[in-house]
Amino acid sequence: MSTEPADGPGTVYRSSIRRTGLVAAGSVAFVVLGGWMLIYHATSVKNILFGALAVAFFGLTAGVAIGRLARAAARTGPRQ
Repeated sequence: MSTEPADGPGTVYRSSIRRTGLVAAGSVAFVVLGGWMLIYHATSVKNILFGALAVAFFGLTAGVAIGRLARAAARTGPRQ
């Protein structure tokens, strides 16, 4: 195994809009689940911590995925 850098440029993989939409939907579902834990099961510190972490982390991933979808929609333009 060589530790030298590659000679050519790296490969860029484009993500599909479908996969990004699924990531956004899954993230929103976990944000809802985390909020449900915070509202209805805030009986212990562990539940509050896991609920808050779920809302924060998956809220961030949902924001990134929705931003990617918006950028892709702006790049392709409206459907005719």
